[in-house]
Amino acid sequence: MSRLFSLARVAPPLNATRTGLCRSVHTRAVADSTGIHYDPSTPMWKAQSKVPRLPIPALKTTCERYLESVAPLISESELKATQSHVQKFLSGEGPKLHEELERLDKESPTSWLEGFWDTMYLNIRDSLTIGVSPFLMLQDDPRRQNQVVRAANLVAGWVQFYDKVRSNAIEPDFEKDGPMDMSQYTRLFGSARIPAPNRDYVVTTYDSRHIVVISHDQYYALDVIKENGDFVSEAEIQANLRDIVAQSSRTASAAPGVGVLTTEDRNRWAALRTELVSDPHNAKALEVIDRGLFVLSLDPVAPRDLQDASELLLHRDGTNRWFDKLMVVVFKDGAAGTILEHTPIDGHTGLRLMQDYTEFAKSPVVEAPNNAPRGVTAKPITFNVSPTVSQGMVTAKQNINGLISVTQSKVLEFSNFGSKYIKASGFGPDSFIQMMFQLAYYRLYGKAESTYESANTKRFLAGRTETIRSVTPESVAFTKAWDTQIPAAEKLQLLKAAAESHVKRAKAAKEGQGVDRHLFGLRNLALHKQQRLARYEFPSIFVDPAYTTHGSNILSTSNVSAPFFRLFGFGAVHARGLGLAYNINNDSLVFDVTSYTGQAVKYADALEQAFLDAQKAIESIKKQ
Repeated sequence: MSRLFSLARVAPPLNATRTGLCRSVHTRAVADSTGIHYDPSTPMWKAQSKVPRLPIPALKTTCERYLESVAPLISESELKATQSHVQKFLSGEGPKLHEELERLDKESPTSWLEGFWDTMYLNIRDSLTIGVSPFLMLQDDPRRQNQVVRAANLVAGWVQFYDKVRSNAIEPDFEKDGPMDMSQYTRLFGSARIPAPNRDYVVTTYDSRHIVVISHDQYYALDVIKENGDFVSEAEIQANLRDIVAQSSRTASAAPGVGVLTTEDRNRWAALRTELVSDPHNAKALEVIDRGLFVLSLDPVAPRDLQDASELLLHRDGTNRWFDKLMVVVFKDGAAGTILEHTPIDGHTGLRLMQDYTEFAKSPVVEAPNNAPRGVTAKPITFNVSPTVSQGMVTAKQNINGLISVTQSKVLEFSNFGSKYIKASGFGPDSFIQMMFQLAYYRLYGKAESTYESANTKRFLAGRTETIRSVTPESVAFTKAWDTQIPAAEKLQLLKAAAESHVKRAKAAKEGQGVDRHLFGLRNLALHKQQRLARYEFPSIFVDPAYTTHGSNILSTSNVSAPFFRLFGFGAVHARGLGLAYNINNDSLVFDVTSYTGQAVKYADALEQAFLDAQKAIESIKKQ
């Protein structure tokens, strides 16, 4: 069966045997059912055949879990109506759609979910900036506090990782109970999201040898791999970056560069890109950018603190960026972070890249003299900007300024305790934190609302994420009772029960037994039947307001923790919601809270107080 929802329109590598990454344009069935051509004798793919397919949960189980998940979010009368919709679905259209999903799973080379998930991302019409593209900030490198020294080392380390990927040399990822799917690494480098009317597409170039450098909103192509396959040395990269900074500083303009268009509404950007490529010079320039391994942004500023770094990495002022590709940003003082183009990859893949880079960065510091030989030379990428595009850039800058003006972020660095203390107190760190999210929200707003936590499902073929629904009857009981006069021991028992209910849901989600993705797949099949069949009765379960409430994700939360990260952040996904990104360290916790309604600071304060109160209760029990 041809793949109906192809993510990538790809340019196959010149040497498919060497890269092992060749994909077909529509079917993706190249070598086997995974859709990826791989050699199981190589390190990268040696465990791939042991990665299972994403399961399809039992329909009755999903519906039961859905009712359990939505019940705390709606009234009793609304719940009765929802139960009726669910029963109608189970006795009517639900089993038919479930059978269609099972057939799709058999026909798909990878997963019943992958095509729908790709389409979900590619159909997004809002700006990718803030709401879609997360950032990961690296720990500072005390040996590399010079911008071009740190940047050259990052580039060299990333290119080395890319080379390991294209030669199938990286070791596979493992969780405790087995190997993880490696296919996302084939889309990490050389990928670009291309704006198109109503639905974007992704191109991936597998034979690229250059990166794109942005400095003072000017663009350059810099070869990092020679024609014979050798790496360009770190010293040569550094010398070229120094030249780029000097040249771009001399020619800097107050006007934004073409990259500001990547912050725009996707349909507007698509129309302006069409205008751009009507000029062959611009078409070539965009091709050079699209084909680049990744984008390096050299920012002429240094963050004052983590709060400033969060705002610079989340959005800056919309300039000196290219949000359609994987980016690494290096500031004037050597501080650095990466901004992920989220369509083809998830945070775990970026984490592995940074983990391997951290090992690479232990290498001796390279400081190239000003007269260092340059075997390669960076080439400017320029555009002929028509009046239409010029006006579009002005409008894009105004629009991103408007979005930034309503985006509030607040970094909370909580240093009283971290994972060690939480574990010693009898809790799992992630579940404990999720319950503190609930307590802080309840204290502010007097209710529980839809909460999303991302669960990594790369243990399955083409796995992406599943949703952990953190609001449970136990979490509601805990939040309602915490500020009453009951003894601290009872409060902690309620907290324990709430955390344990979260652990159970997290386990189910990671095992592919969550609620959201299954219903998402069934709803998409129903939408396609509605388009094909006259008088098709769309299932009322998906029209029921409770379904929208359940998936509204007022609190959107995600945890990416590693010792080499200082900060992680993303924008809220709901207009009145909160984005809650967090890093769990041994002795501290770091949160980046975002809001479009001015609630970030208020919520961060409430969250800090929740942690302090929980600590007070724990300590009071210890003294008894």
